[in-house]
Amino acid sequence: IGGTGPDGSAFFGQSIGLAVGPEGQSWIVTSFSGFLNLDISLLTSRGDVDILLAHFDADGRALWAESCGGDGMDNFVGLGVDPDGDIVFTGNYFSNPFACGEFSLPAVGQGLNTFIARFEARAVEEEPPVAGTSLSALQFGAVKLGEASTLSFDIIAASRTDLRVDGIEFSSPDAAAAGFRLLAPSPSELPTVLQEGRRLEVQVEFAPQSAGPAATLLQLHSNDPVSPVIDVSIEGSGEETISHAGGDPQTAELLAIRPNPAAGTSMIEFNAPRAGSMRLALYDSAGRRVYRQQQQLHDAGLQRIPLDTSGLPGGLYNCIVRMGGLSLSANLLLIP
Repeated sequence: IGGTGPDGSAFFGQSIGLAVGPEGQSWIVTSFSGFLNLDISLLTSRGDVDILLAHFDADGRALWAESCGGDGMDNFVGLGVDPDGDIVFTGNYFSNPFACGEFSLPAVGQGLNTFIARFEARAVEEEPPVAGTSLSALQFGAVKLGEASTLSFDIIAASRTDLRVDGIEFSSPDAAAAGFRLLAPSPSELPTVLQEGRRLEVQVEFAPQSAGPAATLLQLHSNDPVSPVIDVSIEGSGEETISHAGGDPQTAELLAIRPNPAAGTSMIEFNAPRAGSMRLALYDSAGRRVYRQQQQLHDAGLQRIPLDTSGLPGGLYNCIVRMGGLSLSANLLLIP
């Protein structure tokens, strides 16, 4: 707690008063001047020195605060709390008038005046737990068949009230068949409780089981009353590694899609190891074929094929070129 002026100065023999309630909550009274930052509010003194009265919970978090004072120098003398949680404190003031909470007192004469004030216990509304995530989606991109890739994100406790993470699961059992697997946290680590600002790392593995795009949702269950379930979208694409007729392994890899991202027509470029026939197809993120070109003959060497996507909605697509025993693929991002 601090501000732009002297705080907690020992005027009239007191620097700070502390009272503790039956449930561990506490109240403090002290002096301050200028601006004072108390986490929940920014207080400004009305005059030379004002009085701060603040309430904290059992964990030391500020719940509410009042400033009392006027245009002069004002200080507290004592503080107490009764069994009902009502606060009583006394002090001296030179200000005219002296304001504290909803009441205002005039100064009597030219010298020091004394006040006694009582604040009734306040019911403090507990802040609900809030769940947040560091990412709203995981994009694995292209992963070769037989290999695996791992990505992670964090679940974040975004309020003062503890967040309880009850479970993490894929929305569909088909996620495992597509190659998605939750690496962390393990089932034995849930449920778990996160305090404000704490994070829980979530790790997801993608080991594609077939060529083409794959997608699923990861669902996060918590005690957040507003968003008890948060969906994190996950997408990836499997790339084949197969052998052509000569027996030499070749990785399915398009040389280029230009432009990419695209909005309209793109040019697909790839190398054909020998002359033959080929066919190009386009699949959306759900694995549905949305475009298929008629089979074409081609020579060996660099090929350039225009692809008109003007009639397709924006999103991630997988472009696959098949020629003989070779399958080439790459992702294409369409902009609406």
